[in-house]
Amino acid sequence: MKKLSVLILALVCLLAFTGCCFHREWTAATCTTPKTCVECGETEGEALGHTWADATCETPKTCETCRETEGEALGHAWVDATTEAPKTCTTCAATEGERIVTDERFTTASTIDLQDKWTAELALPSEMLGIQGFDASLTIQISMDFGNDGTMKMGYTVANEDEFSAGMINYLATTLYDELAAEGLNKEEADAAMTGEYGMTVEEFAASAVAEMDFAAIFEAMSITGVYYVDGDQLYTGISWDMAMEPSSFTLEGDTLTLAEELSGLSEESLVFTRVSE
Repeated sequence: MKKLSVLILALVCLLAFTGCCFHREWTAATCTTPKTCVECGETEGEALGHTWADATCETPKTCETCRETEGEALGHAWVDATTEAPKTCTTCAATEGERIVTDERFTTASTIDLQDKWTAELALPSEMLGIQGFDASLTIQISMDFGNDGTMKMGYTVANEDEFSAGMINYLATTLYDELAAEGLNKEEADAAMTGEYGMTVEEFAASAVAEMDFAAIFEAMSITGVYYVDGDQLYTGISWDMAMEPSSFTLEGDTLTLAEELSGLSEESLVFTRVSE
């Protein structure tokens, strides 16, 4: 019996010396670690691996088991509110805010193809500007922006300002030289007389006068913000919904918008707009 006790004691010492573990307690496997002995750290099997759920508009890629995340949320792909629906995500159909409420004459559905930015050019002959004997056109670039809420913006800029101004300066200088010639002054004498009176030559005086006209500022001041709606092939525009609106017949073919207009003093029977690509 004594020999057996000694043998058991020796076996215990041997096991303690060699670090042998009976693996009495295990931690369960996780997504990233296999089943593991609490006492010695020995592992068994493999980690479970993540069970990923794809990223959404509001959450990143996420493990359904342990909730670990990877990457970032996709973010919403918003479409602006219309008269039919509020601001809406095209990915998850989430909404934000309310639909647009406007005058009952306006509907997004009837204007969906029109909603964009458009541009056209219009040449104004010199006689429309009240300039006798000046044969040059002032080219105006017209911009229109139709919104999805019944609002519109119309702006005007001068497309050939440098060319027109140069022609105007030459016209005014020539006119002044002719008037002074009628008084018996040649070109050099005319410049001397103008310098004595105004401190500048005839051409410098003409350039100064044209600069003061500032055609760009004049037409920019004509820009307006208003409202619009469509009824069949008629486009109605005005300053406000309370204002009587006159219709214009229009056709829309792809990126070309044609407005049938009777423009006083012009030969054009229509304005042709081109869609502006951002």
